[in-house]
Amino acid sequence: MAAPSLLARDIVAYTDAQLDQYLHDNARVVSVQDPGNLPESFIQRLKDRASNPSPSRPVDLDQVSARLLQALSDDAMRALDLHTLSGSSTPSAPSSDETPDPDESRHRDVLYETIFHNELVRNGGQPWYPLSRLEAVSRNPKEHGDLLRAWTSRPDDFQVFGRQFARWADFGKWQQNRRNEFEGRIPEYTAWAKRKLTKVSFTRPFEFDDDPTRQDKLTTWIEYLAFENNFYQIRYASVDRRPRWCDAQWRKLADSGVLRPHETREFILNGTSVSQRVAEAERASRALKSAESALSWARQAPGSAPHILTVLESKLEMARQSRDSVMARLDHIARFVRETTGFREKQQMAKRHRLLLQWTWEQVPRIEAELGLPVETDAGPAATQKNEAGAQPPAAGKQQDATPEEKSTSEPGMPT
Repeated sequence: MAAPSLLARDIVAYTDAQLDQYLHDNARVVSVQDPGNLPESFIQRLKDRASNPSPSRPVDLDQVSARLLQALSDDAMRALDLHTLSGSSTPSAPSSDETPDPDESRHRDVLYETIFHNELVRNGGQPWYPLSRLEAVSRNPKEHGDLLRAWTSRPDDFQVFGRQFARWADFGKWQQNRRNEFEGRIPEYTAWAKRKLTKVSFTRPFEFDDDPTRQDKLTTWIEYLAFENNFYQIRYASVDRRPRWCDAQWRKLADSGVLRPHETREFILNGTSVSQRVAEAERASRALKSAESALSWARQAPGSAPHILTVLESKLEMARQSRDSVMARLDHIARFVRETTGFREKQQMAKRHRLLLQWTWEQVPRIEAELGLPVETDAGPAATQKNEAGAQPPAAGKQQDATPEEKSTSEPGMPT
């Protein structure tokens, strides 16, 4: 099939008659080079034709969705780097010279989220929340912060299903890789998964199939739970062991004597305090430059009294010592912030992954009920161990349980 020759802006400019003719000539399928640039208004034109075929001819919106998904999926897998806290959302349409309308952008992102939701369900995944709530969530993400915080750290970001779709694809690759690593010894693979899940008090019976497509929904979901739990144990077990190290770094800073009474750990790590420290450094530098200028002027001025020069030299020395003291103080604080940044970021990612783990566990009884199976209820992995924020993580496994592949940096990561 030849590559699409039209650009989105070309077909958007079509009159109704031209659009009807195009749909007729192309079997009611829209094919453009840049489907992500199709605006919501144009999508609505297609919907109108689908619901009112006379006199216009209907368009195959499933094909439109499929083409949009095809255009986005590869970018989604690259852009949704789940190892970071960058807060990246699901891929948006390519940029154009025009300033995007916020509401039009939201409608477009809702369309993408709908597509990702449907693809996730079609491929056997469980959506994070009902699609019926998407419109309300998209209009005010801040009001739904508790719902979204496992997947994004940005208060204005509502896109979850694209990240879920990418995560489910990661699981599919891992699922196949695990079977390859065990070389068809499925009972051994099942035993490995049971050991992993027993550490977080998951004791339901299950047996994997060498062909994952023959597994029922519950067994596949339990395998997904093993995937997420194993990832947590490998990536974040150190977070559960290192809070004391971070506390020790703080005590070292507090004992240095450079902190002021109001400078608590929370204050130091607050963004507002950074600007205050910058202003403090600038004031000290300005005072030093002012003292240097005053002494320089006095030395060049005819008839300057020696005692005046002595006073100005003394003020310059005091300004220099004050600037050095301020910079030393700020260096101590900056060192603490710098040395603990990686741990604190990883700590936040671990908290978010614990939310994902808890949700994944909670889907098990729901799937049991859906399949008409006896429903077992328990507290889930959050009942096994408390963390510093009152949330409760799964028990950390041992790093030696990981395969060489899992220990590598290529392992799938968590949402932003």
